[in-house]
Amino acid sequence: MPGERRTYTITTFTLSAGREAEFIDAWRDAAASALEFVPGAVMGQILRDRADPRRIIALGVWEDTAAIEKWRSLPEYETFALRVAFICEEIDRYTLDTVARATRDLEDQGSARRFTQR
Repeated sequence: MPGERRTYTITTFTLSAGREAEFIDAWRDAAASALEFVPGAVMGQILRDRADPRRIIALGVWEDTAAIEKWRSLPEYETFALRVAFICEEIDRYTLDTVARATRDLEDQGSARRFTQR
């Protein structure tokens, strides 16, 4: 299955009150740099917790762990880390591998589902 061996990063940020726009600007700059300078960077997305709007979750999809290491070694990553350190109350970072996956067959929007396990 395509992309099954990709590596994911999830980072949860608890923002200081009123700093949401500043965080989003910093994240957009960082994501643009990652996609420009790291060939193994596939995509990034940020999500806001409906129950606590100060909690933001950043999802990154990478070809492999080497791509993550390359990103974290760049000055653009360091700039992002410094920018958000001052606007967040808490930051938790995780690097994850796929264990199992469930998908809907896009050809048949009915009940067809596909489950895989690594």
